Amino acid sequence: MLGHSAYLLDAVKDLPKIKAHHLKLDVGEFTCEGDYIFGAVCNSTSVAGTITLPKTVVDTGDGKFEMLLVHEPRTLIDFQNILIGIFTQDYSSPFLDFFQADSVKISSPEGLDWSLDGELGKGSEKHEIANLADRLTLIC
Repeated sequence: MLGHSAYLLDAVKDLPKIKAHHLKLDVGEFTCEGDYIFGAVCNSTSVAGTITLPKTVVDTGDGKFEMLLVHEPRTLIDFQNILIGIFTQDYSSPFLDFFQADSVKISSPEGLDWSLDGELGKGSEKHEIANLADRLTLIC
């Protein structure tokens, strides 16, 4: 009956279990560092079926990824502001980092597990992700 809202309500009970990870990201033009509870490197308008990125920003052919990082909230009001920012696509919140880049180097003092299309990747302290635009030619 509740549909998508049921997933969100179920997630609220797990909030105290969410562990922040200290990350440093180097995207070439700048670096950012902080304690994050969520990070996505994507090239799509939909992330995990719950977060929608603006179609005016996402261009799957521009050779750039969209990156969304969620800082660790300290209070329920912080968490509320994060949700409002994500669901209204207002990434100006101090709890959200949203940017585009063609590559990113991510380092963490501890091994960081990751997921690619829902498949678990075992962690390491360093990850490099690059958008290999126009690297494949298909002949039909």
